[in-house]
Amino acid sequence: MSFPKCQVGSKTDHPCENEASVDPFGTGEYMVCEQHYKLSEISNEECEWSIAREYVGGFAKLAKVIDVDPLNSVIDLAWAECELRLSALEAQRKMVWE
Repeated sequence: MSFPKCQVGSKTDHPCENEASVDPFGTGEYMVCEQHYKLSEISNEECEWSIAREYVGGFAKLAKVIDVDPLNSVIDLAWAECELRLSALEAQRKMVWE
């Protein structure tokens, strides 16, 4: 079965040359290659974890003001988890094109 070309960058001077095998919206109108689909999914998750990290940062400021040690410990763990997830996603993004 022959697939159409990926539509990412189709209106630019450098369109993607990969075969489009993923219908990300389920409409059949916009098809992308597997790599661009994975990058989109990773990017969405990176945004979510970045937002979570910003919220944790806000809570950290509040926790420092009220100086509650157990709260500071939990916030430190949450911050570390956000950093770990973001680091793992960055590594995944790099592996998509390898």
